[in-house]
Amino acid sequence: EDNKNGITIQKILNTLLGTMMTFEDNTINDKMADLIDLSENNTKEKGPEYIGLKDCFGTTTLSFTHALTGVLMSSLLMVYMTEYSGISNAALLASVLLMAARIIDAVNDPIQGFIIDSSKRTKIGKYKPFFLISIIMEAIGAIALFALPNSIIDTPVLLIVWVIVFYLVYDIGSSFCNVCIYMLLCR
Repeated sequence: EDNKNGITIQKILNTLLGTMMTFEDNTINDKMADLIDLSENNTKEKGPEYIGLKDCFGTTTLSFTHALTGVLMSSLLMVYMTEYSGISNAALLASVLLMAARIIDAVNDPIQGFIIDSSKRTKIGKYKPFFLISIIMEAIGAIALFALPNSIIDTPVLLIVWVIVFYLVYDIGSSFCNVCIYMLLCR
């Protein structure tokens, strides 16, 4: 059976490499050639659905940095809250906050999808403005969450409100990024 799996894996690799070689020779079907173009000699007119190498690279880079921020939040938030924030019952607050954010996401994501889907195409594209909004919201939320101002550390109520507000800012920005990526992949 190991040999059979090895042959299957080899067939998959040959298929992938063959597809890549076919792509290099510009013999892929017309629909894909219209949507994704890596050749430098393309003389076809670029339509509104055109996705170039620059767009693919930018979306991939954005997805990667978005994933890194998600790992930071999921792995370090609880440690930061319990060890460094100075909030009593920080583990309970962080747990409730993470659960509440998932409930808010269940309502928020379809609304964001509707907003993005209903938006008009701008000069920079349909999804790029929302990617920019998500980057700004995630950055503000993450920085403010991990850089608590000294003026509110002594007031527990303000500290808790600060953490809740900026985690939700981060989470809503993260949702915008996820929704944009999924909508871009589905078109």
